[in-house]
Amino acid sequence: MEKISVFCLSISRPQADQVLSQLKIAGFFSSEISVLFHYQGATSPRKPPLLVAEGSTTAASDPAIIRGTVGWLAGTVQFAFPDGGPLIAAGPILGALIAASGVVGSGLASGIMALGVPELVAARYGVAIRAGNILVSTQTTTPTEIDVAWEVLHYAQAQDICLAQERGSKLNCASR
Repeated sequence: MEKISVFCLSISRPQADQVLSQLKIAGFFSSEISVLFHYQGATSPRKPPLLVAEGSTTAASDPAIIRGTVGWLAGTVQFAFPDGGPLIAAGPILGALIAASGVVGSGLASGIMALGVPELVAARYGVAIRAGNILVSTQTTTPTEIDVAWEVLHYAQAQDICLAQERGSKLNCASR
């Protein structure tokens, strides 16, 4: 089966911590889970730092970023989109987002669309991330994993849950 990612928005850091903790307990590996959120620690709103190396020392030097939300995830990167400001990402979505951020004129929603998320949902996610919400996703490969991920996100009262194929046709976001 092709990989399908299950996306959601967490409205707070504690809720994101709960989602990540429950995904870990449910058996998802850190290499399957991603987060994307607006970086509040930037020193200058006009020129956020752009760092695209895994294990970013800028991100790692901020204990609030590393503790909890992204502490156990694979790789942490700080980067920026022209319309998104400074962002922190961790997990498998890094490659697509970094590639999309390098495309001239590409915005945050376009970067999210590169992950297979439908355009309207990607636009909502972009607005929500800029407003302080946290995008969380996990990769799945079986119908059982999809169901487990969906239940974890639903139980944590995550918002705007969406399924998206990484290759091929996009899936609609719908509630169950």
